[in-house]
Amino acid sequence: MPFKRHLDESFPRVWDRWETDGNTWTIEDLPPGDEDEAIDIMLKHLCPDEPLYILNKLLDDPESVQEMCKTWRLCFKQRISLACYVESGSERTLVALNVCTVKMKGDRTNTEVRGENYKNAQQTRLYLESKLDILEHLNVDKALIAMGLVVRKEYRGARLGSRLLAAREPLCRYLGIKATVSTFTSIIAQKVAVRSGFTTILEVSIKELSEAGLKYPKEDNRIIKIMMKKYE
Repeated sequence: MPFKRHLDESFPRVWDRWETDGNTWTIEDLPPGDEDEAIDIMLKHLCPDEPLYILNKLLDDPESVQEMCKTWRLCFKQRISLACYVESGSERTLVALNVCTVKMKGDRTNTEVRGENYKNAQQTRLYLESKLDILEHLNVDKALIAMGLVVRKEYRGARLGSRLLAAREPLCRYLGIKATVSTFTSIIAQKVAVRSGFTTILEVSIKELSEAGLKYPKEDNRIIKIMMKKYE
């Protein structure tokens, strides 16, 4: 059975709060009313920079874009995605987010997707899953999985990515989840993950994906890392 969060009057909960230069920053549950803006941020600030999205040319295929947005919206329905806001005076701006879902034993990755480019991305996910059973490796029955972390370009450099990764811990503890797992595809993201206490459990090169029959450059030696953090 898919994971379902019980919502009460405390939703959306605030998981982190801090102040800098007169501005108040919060990381909280993404509310339904901000889902459209969140999708827009993902398309404009994540897809043009994320290595696998670039290699799969997802933005060049309207059908793939539609399918990708559908996947994000399904994640939003679980009400466990994290949103970072900055408040300056009377203005409140969504500046970063982490699209999250929960993987449970028995869950299966959807293989019936539209868009040729998105199909290759989905087959990539299946290949990685074939290399490592995450839940069995971590000895847990469920784990928080990320489907994209993004910071608006004009707010980068403020360590908001690290803040979002750290906010997973109180969220997971509240939900009774003992581990989180992410696929980090860029060197910068991998370094941020290490600083945030994540450890690598699987490494796969783009070249290996090509050799496995997926549509990637044959001589691309960049490394994808699946990294995890447990909450005891």
